[in-house]
Amino acid sequence: MSYKKTLLVLAVIVCWISPIISETLPDQERSSNKTAAKKVIKPIRFEQEEMVRINIALLEADLSLKKRQIKKISAKYNKYLKKQLKIREKIVGKKVKLSRLMMNGFYEDHDFDSSINAIFSMKKKMFRNSVLFVKDVEDTLKKEQKLRYRERLASFYNPKL
Repeated sequence: MSYKKTLLVLAVIVCWISPIISETLPDQERSSNKTAAKKVIKPIRFEQEEMVRINIALLEADLSLKKRQIKKISAKYNKYLKKQLKIREKIVGKKVKLSRLMMNGFYEDHDFDSSINAIFSMKKKMFRNSVLFVKDVEDTLKKEQKLRYRERLASFYNPKL
């Protein structure tokens, strides 16, 4: 039991310290990291928080989309974002609850387990929504566009195991 508690405390400490370390980096090093991040602009990407982000203008140019396709994709994307943001909002609440548990002097393992299970259950929903959204967008594309679309989301279609 104490081993689990120790690992959990170490994980939380690492999560809290990493932003502090990044703030202490020299300004030149931080600015070079920002410029490197700005150079890579993709029309669509899959973020760590299980959300797909689309830049409609870049996707339109990249896949040669028609206006009808753009309207359909935009409508689907807006619905998708609303769902994802509602779930993300709940996740933030659960993470705050978990942080409060971490600060308490007295706690039970089942309290941590229930908070962690709730967070990952919601992340699972977000991932499922992302998969369904990617397939919905793919259904609006023609053969040639689908091939290019799958190339852009290669990490999504071919996950690293």
